[in-house]
Amino acid sequence: MTRAAAALLGLLAGAALASGSEAVVDGRDWDRSQPYSYPVTIAAIDGKDYVDLKRRALAPGRHVLEFRTTWKPPARRFLKSREVEVVLEPCTIHRYYARHSGPFASDWELIAMPPLPVPGCEVAKP
Repeated sequence: MTRAAAALLGLLAGAALASGSEAVVDGRDWDRSQPYSYPVTIAAIDGKDYVDLKRRALAPGRHVLEFRTTWKPPARRFLKSREVEVVLEPCTIHRYYARHSGPFASDWELIAMPPLPVPGCEVAKP
């Protein structure tokens, strides 16, 4: 499967996840051109733990998201999760990934990619 086909399938899956005007948080897509970058999983949303979700539809608005890198170094116990407070826009896919400082580095930063519209999603009008 080509990258373009995989991206299109991901966007269509986002449409299925967001049945109303929900926002989508996605850790499966990452900037492969950046060295030492990896997808992330969602560890917690608003303080509620999840078991390594990679994608989740949420109500728009303010949320606290906690992510973990999917990279598995030899000394996993040193990997820390990253927490970020965000305002999720309706009908938008919010994408995040991990960028490590080197090939064996356990330190990493959470990177937010430019958001994408959820295909076929329309913001509900009052």
